[in-house]
Amino acid sequence: SGLLLRRLIITTGERLMNLPEQIDYSDYREVSGVKVPFTVRHATWNAVTTEKFADVKINAPIDDAVFVKPAPKP
Repeated sequence: SGLLLRRLIITTGERLMNLPEQIDYSDYREVSGVKVPFTVRHATWNAVTTEKFADVKINAPIDDAVFVKPAPKP
């Protein structure tokens, strides 16, 4: 299908052992002509999380008020 199914990342360093990170993509659906994964599973050496999206919008308008810096607390 040519769709991305898995991404594997190995983080290494002088003082670190290899730390694997795996991201699995599934449940692809078409949104505005683009195939988008609606399930993303992220596994690291100490945690596993799964995100399941109910709705995805491409180039959805976002109100500028969302990006306004909050006022300082008195």
